[in-house]
Amino acid sequence: ALEADVARLKEELDGAHHRITELGSHTAKNTELFGTNNMQLQQQLEATQIKLKDTLDANDKLTLETKNLSSRITQLDTLYSETTSELHRAEESLRNTMKDLEDTQARLSALEGHAIDAQHALQQREDDIEESVKER
Repeated sequence: ALEADVARLKEELDGAHHRITELGSHTAKNTELFGTNNMQLQQQLEATQIKLKDTLDANDKLTLETKNLSSRITQLDTLYSETTSELHRAEESLRNTMKDLEDTQARLSALEGHAIDAQHALQQREDDIEESVKER
């Protein structure tokens, strides 16, 4: 019976050694896979960090371009306001000039009327003088 127990214990010990060897083999494979996965994750992390840096750089460029465009829009708004004000002043000046021109044309028409009246009066005076000369 003792020999049977020893044989059984030896078998169990051999089985335990075999399981330990299998576990060691699995542990080695898992360690290798862990190392490979860790290396792949490290590479992915580095690639992601590069992409993030590129994205942040592009964002900084867009932010600067946005600020420049905003400044340019402000300049254009100011220029538009100034141009609109100048246009209103020019329109007012043109209206005043047109009114002055209308007033001048009215005075010119009045002067032409006076000139025609004066010419008629002069002609009448010449006619009267000629009549008077004939009568003498």
